[in-house]
Amino acid sequence: MLIDLSRAVGDYLHDIFIGTFDWAIAIGYALFLRVSPGMAYANFLLPTMLLLGLGFALCFPSINSQATAGVADHEQGLASGLVNTSLQIGGAVMLAVISAVIGAGDTVAKPDALLPGMTTAIQVIVGLTVVGVLSTLAVVGFRRPVPELVPVALDRELEDCVAC
Repeated sequence: MLIDLSRAVGDYLHDIFIGTFDWAIAIGYALFLRVSPGMAYANFLLPTMLLLGLGFALCFPSINSQATAGVADHEQGLASGLVNTSLQIGGAVMLAVISAVIGAGDTVAKPDALLPGMTTAIQVIVGLTVVGVLSTLAVVGFRRPVPELVPVALDRELEDCVAC
């Protein structure tokens, strides 16, 4: 049985989920800035992965639900596809930017050291994540209420078919 998230948590809780767990993602990425060679898993990676996992797992369903709220049933697949495509393209562009930042250094990686440019790349990720969080929070305040959808017949044959 599928749970309709929009009915379960409502629009207000979607905003709280998106805002709160976007910050969890930003803080999780910021925790990567503490990295140094030889750090213990429990001190470094575990809290980072828990925050990122919690943020992604609880933020993305709310984002998808909000993005498709108010969309007619026959256009739900299109709306969901647009949201997921934009997430995939954003991730690919971000990967290209971060790869360019890391590869821009002239120094050679040394054993027992971080990759040259890694701290700068993580700072770029944290900065863009914070910009995304702040822009999301700004947009949430200016969102218009979703009007009630009224079913519309596409043509006369469809009306006749529904009537029979």
